[in-house]
Amino acid sequence: MKTLSRIIGVLVLVILISIVGARLLLFPIDQKETIKKYAKEYNVKPEVIAAVIHFETEFKPSEYKEGKKVGLMNIRDSVGVKLSKEMGQEVSNPKQISEADTNIKIGTWYISKNGGDSDLSEMMGKWVLINEEKEDSKMIEYAKTYYGEKIKKRANIYKILYPEL
Repeated sequence: MKTLSRIIGVLVLVILISIVGARLLLFPIDQKETIKKYAKEYNVKPEVIAAVIHFETEFKPSEYKEGKKVGLMNIRDSVGVKLSKEMGQEVSNPKQISEADTNIKIGTWYISKNGGDSDLSEMMGKWVLINEEKEDSKMIEYAKTYYGEKIKKRANIYKILYPEL
């Protein structure tokens, strides 16, 4: 009986260590409150926002460089300024696009306006266009086929690992 208890104890410990390891190393998250705030405001599941951020940057924000993709959601500064105007927010300084709050807000708004979380394949087909000058039908189809599935898997993982979202 003692041996069975030890085995169960070790298994529980291994499972807990695996979950903590997965949360910290494989699927980290930052800006939980910001994600939750904009998820609610724009009616997008927070795990989808986390999945897109993980897909884009693995929660390692890129610093501001003029004309480049920046922030947690990899949004080009000029695109972020343009989208902020569409949202009625009007960012005055392109550097603000690299700030987590602004970046997540704009990215979540864009997700909500392009299919939201109801059809992730369709949404990712449009997400790849966020920083592009013109539409590329091959890129859109590729994103729908492959990126949509990746986002679905990541969103499910975030939902399991972070039930507090």
